Amino acid sequence: MTRFRAGPARNVKKRHHVVPGLEPLVDRIGAAPAVEAVIPGRIRPLERGAAPSVTFQYRTESGFKLLGRAGGAVQEIFVVTGEPEEALRWCVQAGLVEPLRGGRDDTGR
Repeated sequence: MTRFRAGPARNVKKRHHVVPGLEPLVDRIGAAPAVEAVIPGRIRPLERGAAPSVTFQYRTESGFKLLGRAGGAVQEIFVVTGEPEEALRWCVQAGLVEPLRGGRDDTGR
């Protein structure tokens, strides 16, 4: 397992590909104080290109899910943490994750 977590961003699992342009953001999210792990997930194509950005989607049992957009792709990013509110707040304040919009709370509802 540790062979996929080498380098300065040890909290980011690098077994799967990370969309070009998102890797610096994913590495910085993995360095957040309350984050235990970051697991890049499924990649899907976008109809049009996008500047690198990460948005909150919803809470999970082990933390929360983000969506990263860059170039012509969108990627699921799972964040594992025992303190999801603190980790999400840190990511938003650091400018890594776009703040919640549309009146949704941190559960994504």
